Amino acid sequence: MLSGKDQLLMKYAKYVDRRSPHRRENSRMDSYLIEAVLEKPEYHPRQYLERLETITGRKPLFYNVLLNLRINRLDNPTKRSAWVEETKKTAKYLYYYLHPETGNHDKRKLYERLSERILKVPYIKKPMMDSKAVLIAMSRIGPLREDLSERLPNIMKYLDFGTLEYFLKAFIDEVAFEYGLRKKKSIEESLDDLASFIAVPEKREYETNDLQEQNDYLRQENEDLRSGLEITTQEVEEFRNNISLFREEEKKLAVSNFFQSLNCSQYGYLLDQMAYSEKQLQMLKEKGYQFPEEVESIPLTIRMFMRFLKEYGIFPIETGDSEREISLDACQNCDYSGSPFLTEDEKKNVRIVSSGWKIGDILISKPRVEETSSARDSLE
Repeated sequence: MLSGKDQLLMKYAKYVDRRSPHRRENSRMDSYLIEAVLEKPEYHPRQYLERLETITGRKPLFYNVLLNLRINRLDNPTKRSAWVEETKKTAKYLYYYLHPETGNHDKRKLYERLSERILKVPYIKKPMMDSKAVLIAMSRIGPLREDLSERLPNIMKYLDFGTLEYFLKAFIDEVAFEYGLRKKKSIEESLDDLASFIAVPEKREYETNDLQEQNDYLRQENEDLRSGLEITTQEVEEFRNNISLFREEEKKLAVSNFFQSLNCSQYGYLLDQMAYSEKQLQMLKEKGYQFPEEVESIPLTIRMFMRFLKEYGIFPIETGDSEREISLDACQNCDYSGSPFLTEDEKKNVRIVSSGWKIGDILISKPRVEETSSARDSLE
């Protein structure tokens, strides 16, 4: 039977095979740019473009070197030099971690260093190309082990930044399990990892008045969303197959824990935001609004996500009026924000902030309600 590490390599190798030629080509250009930056961080963006032209034998018409450097916060030589130094240091840790036979290295210490530099750093807090760059730099240190050399080169070359971020973190943990450095992750832990990856609570900051750069940036954002959706679909399907080994109630509980983590304040109440976005999209559609081509797959992503929730049996709890009157007893089933109830018979006028969610009879999150300002004002 294949080890977890080998299964992971095989799974992501299949991701490569399923990618469209256009997306493979874009990821390949990312790889060439990273190689050039690792080698010559002092280059001007125009020199990187010339380097790509030399490698590919043609001018990359749909690849924006300067934009990629900017959104990765690597738009000046000083930043790039510091980033390259740290990337190469992390790559050495990774190489020795995967190739312990190359020297007298403490695998536990290497795992701890990789945890600090990769596992514990949120994707949004570092350059998007970090994981891809670490893998590329690692592959240049020395020959890869035989069990890595067959699939890893294509994985790191043809997969996008977000997918490689998720792959590398999972791969490091699988190797740690083989080394006996940690226990096998539970389904709940794996679901939490997936939730933290896809439910990014903030956006990368990037501002420009150039229309072409705006379009290129939207394409990159769209690519991130698409990759996140693909990973989510694949991983949730795997979880569903694995969870089938447990009793039905345990299965529902594990899934509800996952969606509870998605719909908490830490991740910006993702389920609520998706439901709200779906309503807004429907309103825009009814008004005849046409989305630009660069972002037209984003509404599709939202609709697919909401359809997935319904097919999985996840439904909102409150679907009626946005304002209503509730008693103290009814308030126990909500997350209430407002002035305190003075008696058991008192009723409050509240506005429903979010519907709340459930899967079957299992609660994911309570409806959130807040007392209306008019009701509070009448008491003052």
